[in-house]
Amino acid sequence: MINFGIVGTGWRAHFFLRIAKACPDRFNCVGVVTRDPQKAAPIAEQYGVKLYPALDDLLTQKPLFVVTSVPWPINPGLLHQLADANMPALSETPPAPTVEEMAEHVNGGDPVYPLEEACQDHYLSLCMQQAQKEGKAI
Repeated sequence: MINFGIVGTGWRAHFFLRIAKACPDRFNCVGVVTRDPQKAAPIAEQYGVKLYPALDDLLTQKPLFVVTSVPWPINPGLLHQLADANMPALSETPPAPTVEEMAEHVNGGDPVYPLEEACQDHYLSLCMQQAQKEGKAI
């Protein structure tokens, strides 16, 4: 059984919740962190998950990893919080909009931690655009 948590109630959260509901013998969502429990109540009812007001509350459930499903401006800070808690994160949203900000993100914070995310193409595209502007070979 793979126990995971989710922060946020965006469209991405629903993908993971549907997976857990379709394969309950393999996946279990231990809870969802939401800023607005009233607004998220239908999610709790539809997927049978518990809602939490804060990340620390979710982490007491000891998920194997946490999916971030939050707006881009919130994601970098959330990823740092998860790293500080030594909690692996699955984040499709890039943690920074530019290569420079990504370098700051990776080099910032107290502990240096490995970072993997699912939007490598975003940074590849940025690097290609920069090379093109500078007249460098791609």
